[in-house]
Amino acid sequence: MRAAHRNALGLKKDAALTDDILEAHQPFFNARHKAVHELDIVDAAGKGTRGRRHRDIPAVGEQCGCSLQLLTAFITPTARTVRKSLGWSDS
Repeated sequence: MRAAHRNALGLKKDAALTDDILEAHQPFFNARHKAVHELDIVDAAGKGTRGRRHRDIPAVGEQCGCSLQLLTAFITPTARTVRKSLGWSDS
C-alpha cells in the first residue's frame, strides 16, 4: 500500500494511514510482490527452479496480522464514504 492509494481514496488525513505507518508495512508487500512475480515466471507444468526461502514463521505471522489491520484501516473509511455517497445509512 502506498500513499498514492491512500490519497486516491481521500484518506490522506486518516491517522491510521500516515506515511510512517504505510512505510512500516512495505517489507511485507515487497515480499508479497516478489512471491507473486516468481509465480508468474515459474513454469506451471513443472516444479520450477526456484528453491524454497526460509521465512521466520512468527515474524511472517506478525506481518500478516499487521497487514490485515492496515487493510481494515483502508476498507472501513472507504466503505463509509461509498455508503454515504449512495445515500445508505452507516450502520
